[in-house]
Amino acid sequence: MIFAYLRVSTGKQTLANQQNEISKFTNSRNLQVDRWVTEIVSGKKSGRERKLSSLVRRMKKGDTLIVTELSRLSRTLTDIMAIVGELLKKEVRLYSTKDRYSFDDTINSKVLCFAFGLVAEIERNLISMRTREALALRREQGIVLGRRKGSYTKLQQLIDDRVKIVRMMNCGKSIAAICREYDVARNAQFKCSSERIAQVPKDTLPDIAFIGRSNVGKSSLINMLTDRHGLAKVSGTPGKTRLINHFRIDDRWYLVDLPGYGYARTSKTTRGQFAKIILDYVLRCERLHFLFVLIDIRLEPQTIDLNFIEMLGEHGIPFGIVFTKADKLSKTQADRSVARFGETLREQWEELPPMFVSSSEKSFGREELLDFIEECIANS
Repeated sequence: MIFAYLRVSTGKQTLANQQNEISKFTNSRNLQVDRWVTEIVSGKKSGRERKLSSLVRRMKKGDTLIVTELSRLSRTLTDIMAIVGELLKKEVRLYSTKDRYSFDDTINSKVLCFAFGLVAEIERNLISMRTREALALRREQGIVLGRRKGSYTKLQQLIDDRVKIVRMMNCGKSIAAICREYDVARNAQFKCSSERIAQVPKDTLPDIAFIGRSNVGKSSLINMLTDRHGLAKVSGTPGKTRLINHFRIDDRWYLVDLPGYGYARTSKTTRGQFAKIILDYVLRCERLHFLFVLIDIRLEPQTIDLNFIEMLGEHGIPFGIVFTKADKLSKTQADRSVARFGETLREQWEELPPMFVSSSEKSFGREELLDFIEECIANS
């Protein structure tokens, strides 16, 4: 059977344009649509909550699904890849009429799926960053919006380099690493803030958490890792993070911003509440997959850091150490500081945890941290 899937986000939009485009496509190939599936729902909504999910489940080997573009399937790369992967597994052919591409079980089709899905996500993020007022102002100034005709888009670059991308994937290079090489952003969205672990997300995605003394540069590090300036709030006042903040990354894992321990310009009662939030999450939350402890590389080993690390070891919490603000020291000074901290840990530890050196100011250490996180997620 041949199915055509049409979707718009709101009732104010029309399905007619999509239907006409698919009709032209099928007529040009002497195809006949057996069933039209239409719905009005946001592309951000989980596929399991849409008609599309039941449609994909019912489809069988030899069936065909036609859409005008892959973004009609979903607005996130992960969901698009999952849907197309399920169709390919069932040996269902997928047509995206906009660019006359067919998706089957060939390696070229898989690369094209990756490229289209990634660009759809990038476009959505770019559009959401603009406000209507800003667009109106630019029009009034006579500025032409959009890409110039004939410009070389990142989508085209991904398609042109598909052979190279295949080689990288076959060599085990992660999607995150490929995105960084082509300078395309990943999807990072704020999910929720929680006062206690009973309020954290209930899904099964793993948590990768970050913690450290107040004013260690945690928010800046998070912004650097996600390449989203302002995602985590940066403040000159230590102790401003007072809740457990979850950021959903690529619909695959959560980056968790924990309150800083040690110093906060608040009452003793409030500091005690901070400690309870931290301990409850670190010691009791089953979502925690890995914890990064941030250390200011400029300082001598601090007792409060050493005590916290000792507690993690006693309870078997998987963790690593990230030294921050490396740009404030020379390389020699930074190496000495890391070595000094390691020597202090060896007084009680037989084996040292993973250690990383970073600078949010210079974006130093970002690739190494992201690659390590990818390994953690792959093993979750």
